[in-house]
Amino acid sequence: MRSIFEGYPIARRKASLTDALVYEVNGLPSIELKYHHPDVADDAELMGKLLAQEAVCLQAADLLVTPSAVTAEHLVSRGADPARLRVIPNGVDLDVFRYAPPRAPEPGRPLRLLYSGTMTSWQGVHHALDACRLLLRDLPVVLTLVGPLRKHARRALLDRCGDLLLQGSVELLEPLPQQELASLHHACDAVLVPLPVNDRNCVQGCCPLKLLEAMATGTPVIASDLPVVRSLAEDTEVLRIRPGSPKAIAEAVKSLLANPTLGASLSARARARVERDFPWGRAQEALVNAYADDLGLARASTRSSTAASASA
Repeated sequence: MRSIFEGYPIARRKASLTDALVYEVNGLPSIELKYHHPDVADDAELMGKLLAQEAVCLQAADLLVTPSAVTAEHLVSRGADPARLRVIPNGVDLDVFRYAPPRAPEPGRPLRLLYSGTMTSWQGVHHALDACRLLLRDLPVVLTLVGPLRKHARRALLDRCGDLLLQGSVELLEPLPQQELASLHHACDAVLVPLPVNDRNCVQGCCPLKLLEAMATGTPVIASDLPVVRSLAEDTEVLRIRPGSPKAIAEAVKSLLANPTLGASLSARARARVERDFPWGRAQEALVNAYADDLGLARASTRSSTAASASA
């Protein structure tokens, strides 16, 4: 199960339904829900029910899988058994997100920045926009925003963009297929991952796939210096900056522009880190091993060979 909404009824009747229960924890409604539905933030009764149902699921699970060490720490603080907990970070398809060195600067060409993912304040898109405004005081910049937008969220984002859209300094794109997103990375000078400080990012935790994908493509990355980022990238692999600061983003962009060797160094080291630690194959192997080691389940190939030996 991946959510308490389908998992809670199963957890309550676990003994009659299954021999083993696996709970893959990417997010918890008691933390996530208020970001999607702000009106529920002050509903103490609802929050109490969510916390209680999460506790039932955490206690019932024979194996807890999460992509973030920060999430794992939070689950332990909520009573989860560390012995049943496995951290398996997200991975990247290295054949899709191919490597290319950073773009060389060209006189007169606008600096192009990329933000991809959920376009909300809790992901920091507003900090990216404010950094764009600061940079425009000194140099031509285009900020490309890629991601899903509901109707009301689109209106709010357009209002936030304001004159930046009219100036051609911001462009909005719908979600792209992975191949096209990877190509867009190579057409940009830097990727922004401006996660702000909040309970979703710092208490619950996350494993930002956009960070790993950007590292894989070789485009220099500017990311908030939060524990969820530090667990995935050293400061020699991405430019880690003060969270919640458009000024820090703008200064990091200028540092890359003034020092091309910095971007090249970050690029090569980031790709090497992803190849070593975050290919999807490694994540898949870790998940299979968790099922085998913690639940005693054999691989299909092992079962097949065992059956064949028995029949012989």
